[in-house]
Amino acid sequence: IDSDKKNNCFICGITRSDIEKAGDSFDGHCFRHHFLWNYVFFVHSLKKKDPTDYTGLEYYISGKLDAEEVTWVPSATDAEFNPSDAIEASTAHAQASLESIAARQSELELLF
Repeated sequence: IDSDKKNNCFICGITRSDIEKAGDSFDGHCFRHHFLWNYVFFVHSLKKKDPTDYTGLEYYISGKLDAEEVTWVPSATDAEFNPSDAIEASTAHAQASLESIAARQSELELLF
């Protein structure tokens, strides 16, 4: 158990070595992205909240909790936590930004 706590993110299950290979610190990942007590507090507050006051996301997660499903919790298979997918998404976003900047620059050149 101690080895798991020291080497695996409790929330998503990603190993320390995979997190560090992706350029993040394991402790930083666990405290910034997947702080266990934030999840505990969220579930507790959701159970105490009047369901008629739920936001759409709270309604969705409440349904998952009632069905005892954990699919709303991030996992190691999510694209957000896959380093190669994250790099690919970041590259695509940067490319789209560059294309947008180039288009605006062309529009400005036509004006001046």
